[in-house]
Formats: sequence, structure tokens, C-alpha cells
Amino acid sequence: MKRKKFKAVALAHLDQETIDQIRIWRNQDFVRLQSLRQEIIDEATHQKWVEQLKGDDNRHLFVCYLDDEPLGVIQLNYDPDTDMVESGEYLVSEDFQACGYGTILQFFEGAIIYEVLNYNRSCGVVLMTNTKNVRLQNRKSSVQEVNVHIKVGDADREIMRVSMTKEDFVRDKEKTLKLVSHFVDPDIEVIL
Repeated sequence: MKRKKFKAVALAHLDQETIDQIRIWRNQDFVRLQSLRQEIIDEATHQKWVEQLKGDDNRHLFVCYLDDEPLGVIQLNYDPDTDMVESGEYLVSEDFQACGYGTILQFFEGAIIYEVLNYNRSCGVVLMTNTKNVRLQNRKSSVQEVNVHIKVGDADREIMRVSMTKEDFVRDKEKTLKLVSHFVDPDIEVIL
């Protein structure tokens, strides 16, 4: 079986059609309902968000591909005061959820954070209802805090807070590479 090539393309290099497609991907129920912001994003709100991203060197957005097929979206927000990157990602197709593509996307998200952008720490939030992502987080060396409750819309939701260091990523890297390298070339292309 031929291994696929992972590529991440930063917002500055995306065409308008792809930028518009990000909103469509994000508004899918399987993505939206596992997000902290669960409302449907309209076009004006999306464009305002894109312009805010473009104007902030501490925020990054990537559309990720396997070969030339869209795989997922990664957003990174760096806080220089805490030297921490808040990260979030989602797959663009519900069909990818049962294929191990979430593991692939999160592995390369870590590679972008720690090896390409050279950040030292990252954190994120996972809704406990997102059981696939919770299981994935439980296999990592990340620090986790569970049974935390926050307001999401009008509801009280249980979340898992996750944080990881560059050392955690390096420690997990070989184990994860064994899982993903059967399907994906471990060398990545990142267009910043």
C-alpha cells in the first residue's frame, strides 16, 4: 500500500474557495456539536474571524491534506505571556472518524507545534462527549484534568483539559509513528 503524504497549508496560502469551505466544514453537526462554540457560523462572522487571524502573528490556521484530499483543520493560538499554544483541530469528514485519521491529524498537529513552529507547551479542551478524542488523549503522555464543568451555550458540559510539553511529544513520537507510518509518510510538508 502506498503511504499518503501529509501537507499543512497556512491561511496566507489558501485560496478564497478553501477559506469559504472551512466554514462549511466547521458547521457540520459532527464538528460543531463537539466544539465549545456550537452555533452555526454565518458568512460575516467567518470572514471577520479570518481577518482577525490574518492580522495576528500569534494565531495560526492550517488546512491539512493527505495527498491532495482535505483531512482536517488546525488552529493554534500562541500566548507569549504564558509561552503556551492553545490548539484545536477537527476532521473535515465524518467518514474519517473510524479510519484513524484523528490520530494522524493530532500527531502532525504536534509536529507542527513542536518541530516546525518550535513552541514548548500546548493545551486544549475536549468535551467529554467526544469519546473518540477522549480515548486518543488517554493514550498520550499529556497532563489531563477531567470532571471540569463549563458553560457551553445554555448547557453545563463536562470537559477534559489537556496540556502537553515538547518533551511529552518527543516521548510519544516513536509510539505514534509506529501507528501512523503504515498509512502516512512521516515527512511532512508545511507551507507557512
